[in-house]
Amino acid sequence: GRCEEFERVRLASLSREVDGLDAGMIRDGNNYFCDEPALTRTLGARWWADEHHVSERDWLKHRAVIDVDGVANAWGRYWRLASDSVVVSLESSVRGFYSDRMVPWKHYVPATLDTIEEALRWVMDDANEDAQVEMIAAANELARSMTFESEALRTGDRLNTLYCEGAKRRGEKKPPQRDRGRDT
Repeated sequence: GRCEEFERVRLASLSREVDGLDAGMIRDGNNYFCDEPALTRTLGARWWADEHHVSERDWLKHRAVIDVDGVANAWGRYWRLASDSVVVSLESSVRGFYSDRMVPWKHYVPATLDTIEEALRWVMDDANEDAQVEMIAAANELARSMTFESEALRTGDRLNTLYCEGAKRRGEKKPPQRDRGRDT
């Protein structure tokens, strides 16, 4: 693919036009199969974030953080949901293991590259503060609900269901269900 087709690159490019949007690319060797000259042609030298790079820890000081997938699910989505910032999540066809539990306007502000400006205006509008506080609390609760133990049990249950469905299709006898007790 071409560099300008990658959503993160397009988001960084939009920083030139959208008030309140500060997105750039860092030179970390993970720039989505784009070489540096192609990214510089697309973004211009100024839009490399090296000079004004903000660490992810410092993102938490902002009213909102933007969640955007790259070539896979956004790795930082969990901590963004656990933060005290409103999560603005760009729509994506990439699914994470808990994507189905994330509810638009409950856990995050949904956006596309075409609606990012409108989403940011909503976040910056003080009239929406109560809704934002509720959204942050719901996002935090979702993040807290995903413990290693709960996700291991959920994964085990899903694998068991898939196995049983496959056995049924093959005409095999359904295997016994395991005891969900914690002491086995």
